[in-house]
Amino acid sequence: MNDHIVLDNHFHLNYNNDFLAAPKLFQKQGGTAINLTVLPENISDRNHYRVLYEKTMTMAERVRSQTDLDVLITLGPYPLDFLNWVKLGMDPVDAMKEGVDLACKIIEEKKANAIGEIGRIHFPVDETVTAKLNEILEYSMGRAHDVNCPVILHTEDLSAHAVENVENMARKNGLPLQKLIKHHALFENISHASEMIFSLPASRTNMRLGMTQDIPFFMETDYVDDPLDKNRYMPADSVPRRYATILQEYGLKRESLINDIFGTLPERVYGGDAFRAR
Repeated sequence: MNDHIVLDNHFHLNYNNDFLAAPKLFQKQGGTAINLTVLPENISDRNHYRVLYEKTMTMAERVRSQTDLDVLITLGPYPLDFLNWVKLGMDPVDAMKEGVDLACKIIEEKKANAIGEIGRIHFPVDETVTAKLNEILEYSMGRAHDVNCPVILHTEDLSAHAVENVENMARKNGLPLQKLIKHHALFENISHASEMIFSLPASRTNMRLGMTQDIPFFMETDYVDDPLDKNRYMPADSVPRRYATILQEYGLKRESLINDIFGTLPERVYGGDAFRAR
């Protein structure tokens, strides 16, 4: 079996779909691990996060039983939930903090691995909304410190200044920057000399750009398992395909970086016990 950890760091599955097909394809192409991130759904009541998390954990167990993959789990309130809670006439800050607390309880029980995807809405909204989302984000960072887990960030594209601001939030709330992961990061973020971890969409361009520098990064598809668009946002087997290309094109020339990306980094962020399938 492969000695490397071929991890898709941001992978959604749809409870109402044939959710085993994508992980099986991922494994067939050489993948060894997915970070199964909770897929947002419409909100109907305050029991929303409990139901959503249970669906995610059920899918994870099914994938583990039907494949040889390691399945990490990331649970948390999606930033756009804020607007939906408002529409329902409920306090979004309280509701989303409850969602964070429930995720932390599950993480403490060793049934999940990270809080996410949390943060800010990725399109322009009122400044008061952003301020409250930052409050929730800081609360989440503090709770992640309490339970010693990573945080997966969903935000707008981050400038160098914005990276620094997010880093300062983490420091203020006791979260090590090595446990802070920017989902859907830009390649340019890697050059900001941050201790944060950046998870790049697994395109051929990002892969080749990533291999030109010396900082390890995660790769992700943000696969959504949409029954109307099976490759939204990227095909489920993109990460193992990029991995195969990296080995073929860079091999021994970039051996140290390859070992960091597909070994040292995931074990450092999530812990070696999260990966058993190799």
